[in-house]
Amino acid sequence: MLEVYGITFPEQISPIEQKKLLRLVPPARLVRAKGRKLPLSTLVTWAMGGYAIRKHLGTDAVNALCYTEQGAPYLDGYSIHISISHSKGHGLFVLSDQPIGCDVETIRPISARITQRMLHPDEDPAQFLAYWTLKEATVKLHGGSAAPFQDMRFRLEGDCAVGAGVRGWLYRQELPGAVVAVVAVVRRAVDS
Repeated sequence: MLEVYGITFPEQISPIEQKKLLRLVPPARLVRAKGRKLPLSTLVTWAMGGYAIRKHLGTDAVNALCYTEQGAPYLDGYSIHISISHSKGHGLFVLSDQPIGCDVETIRPISARITQRMLHPDEDPAQFLAYWTLKEATVKLHGGSAAPFQDMRFRLEGDCAVGAGVRGWLYRQELPGAVVAVVAVVRRAVDS
């Protein structure tokens, strides 16, 4: 099972709309904010995540949200894995029956210095955001730890990618103005 929720939202919303969204955010996420106002991207994305959790697992599952020491969200007592990402004006929330990682990045110019620092020599700088989102999603898949970005190598095959021990999917058309990646561990068939 893989459910991918994506959203594009405006730079500002009214206080009334913010209050409506706050009702959908899982309580543990609000506690984690320690009384600070949530940035709009966090608020909108977690409201969408709260909706997705309720839709697939029921109202009680929202209360099972916890965080690892590295800050990765998970649902305590559930066999469903979650991953979340947001970038200016875009949000992404993924549920899966296997470990999963996701990332969304707003399309923007990237300096040559950054591409040289972050890409493997075999990766095409013209596809920087595709590689970046795949690598960020891989870090999330592994709970916040992974090889340095330059050491991770992906091979793009259309909207699929293989590398760093994972298989990834790029959703290039799903969120206008953004690049989205979802990755999972490559499962090898067992010979019988």
